[in-house]
Amino acid sequence: MVLNDVSTLGELRDRFKTCNADPSHPSLASTFSTVTFATDRPTLLTAAKDGGILGYYLPSSYFASIITPEFRKTLIRLLNDLPPLRKSSVAENMRHRRRIRQSRTYIYSRGCRPADILAYSRQYHEDNKQGRKANAFVEHCKPLWEMIGAVYKSLWPKAFRDMTHTDILPDDVAPLAYPFVALTINTGSPDDPVVSEPHRDVLDAFYGVACLYTFEDYKGGNLILWELQKVIELNAGDAFLFPAHLITHSNTKVIGERHSLVAYMREEILKYYIRYGDDRPQGGAQI
Repeated sequence: MVLNDVSTLGELRDRFKTCNADPSHPSLASTFSTVTFATDRPTLLTAAKDGGILGYYLPSSYFASIITPEFRKTLIRLLNDLPPLRKSSVAENMRHRRRIRQSRTYIYSRGCRPADILAYSRQYHEDNKQGRKANAFVEHCKPLWEMIGAVYKSLWPKAFRDMTHTDILPDDVAPLAYPFVALTINTGSPDDPVVSEPHRDVLDAFYGVACLYTFEDYKGGNLILWELQKVIELNAGDAFLFPAHLITHSNTKVIGERHSLVAYMREEILKYYIRYGDDRPQGGAQI
């Protein structure tokens, strides 16, 4: 699907800033045109000016071989089994531009640790203290990310190669949504479905894309792409890959219970790969 009169990928990269800026007035989103896909096949979203890929839609039917009723049932059970977030974590989430109350991120990163030793996030460790519940959730989602990873490799082969140097990692560290290094889990409820406020994920890999996967029983929650002035219609079980660091995005109103998973690559990890190659520091954190 070709989009006319939208910014090209190159133009979006030229305008990239590492700080989020407020989008146009929220009411303007109601004037944006809606992009609706055929639900029986994947669809590429490109800019008319240069053919650059702005997004890739994967319908729920694409995952029919793995996302069975039993898989969905187990996914919801594992999601509900995750330990409650700390009050301080909830408060921090509500200060974040996304403003998603029940949001947790599993990732390994370098952060400010000495000797550039990678370690898993505190939230991943905390959720594993109670019966390794974080690990159980991550393991269950592996088939989903493997299918999406195959798409990523086909469409963005150079970025895929850059983000899959797992041989460089310490022996006790591994991607949590392979080929992506990070997984953000957004949990909703009927009274508080997952609805994101406008933001860009500015720490994501500059030449990569993130993947959004939504699920459960709801209506609405379409993806607003502000710079493109488009609303992407997404149903439960659909996935959408796009440069979330370049395009300000949010959701339309949701009725029902909506959860989402977001998998992505961090720019700092790519730089780690480039810096060390095979000369990797050892001694990451235990899962």
